Amino acid sequence: MVGGATGLTGPVVILFHLGGQGSAAANRANTLVFLTLLSLLLLPQLALQGLLSGPAIGLGLLQLLPYAAGSRLGQALFDPARETLYRRSAYVLIAAAVILGLPKG
Repeated sequence: MVGGATGLTGPVVILFHLGGQGSAAANRANTLVFLTLLSLLLLPQLALQGLLSGPAIGLGLLQLLPYAAGSRLGQALFDPARETLYRRSAYVLIAAAVILGLPKG
């Protein structure tokens, strides 16, 4: 419901995972899978709305490179032994995403 109303599905799911008892490694893996699948599952809806033009698809394919690079960098920097740092960093990033996503007015 929050995702449909605000477009901020990711932070809600991430908070749900962080609030549980799962390990940081499991939370990170679940979040990456969820966000990747969500993005892929949105493609048919975008196509039905006529938003998948050639330039949009090209731009999307181009964005796979930084997405993959960011995932690899995150994998290299991630240390499951520093779970407290991971959780605190995630909370800060979520708060920043929510604040930056608020309407200006």
